[in-house]
Amino acid sequence: MKSPRFLIFVLLVSSSLAGCQSMSRTHTVDKTSEVPSANAATAPSDDTSPGNSSKASPSSQQIEAESAKGNGADNSDETIKLERCKAQLEALRTLAPEKYSQLNNAFRYIMRGAASYASIRSETTRETQDTIDALYHYRSNLICSQIGQTMMNSLSLHGAMP
Repeated sequence: MKSPRFLIFVLLVSSSLAGCQSMSRTHTVDKTSEVPSANAATAPSDDTSPGNSSKASPSSQQIEAESAKGNGADNSDETIKLERCKAQLEALRTLAPEKYSQLNNAFRYIMRGAASYASIRSETTRETQDTIDALYHYRSNLICSQIGQTMMNSLSLHGAMP
């Protein structure tokens, strides 16, 4: 299981993605204790209009410090997967704008949750770490699969001219 290193990777990517947004833009975050279902439409909504973006989480510096301790070679496959997922998500902004906001909200929700978990992970038992690491691995794989499927469907619809 890739649990500890995968989680550190997810946290690194989430903090780096948060830093990719323009610093002059702000947004509001709807904080709930709800967990999104497999359907991306149920994720808490964020304002993703052009004038708004996410800010880095307060624990992003801690996450980056933890990530620096990990072995970069072991995380490279997971890093590539999440970077590809984020790139596909950004492509959906123009290919399928009606689905982009739902998927973006779900992706960001998972990354914020992983970042929050990373800040307390060392205070939990090994069994809890194994369970929650697997949960975030599953959730990130699920949302990336949904993003990839939406992108493939959008591309095939654009290619199939009537």
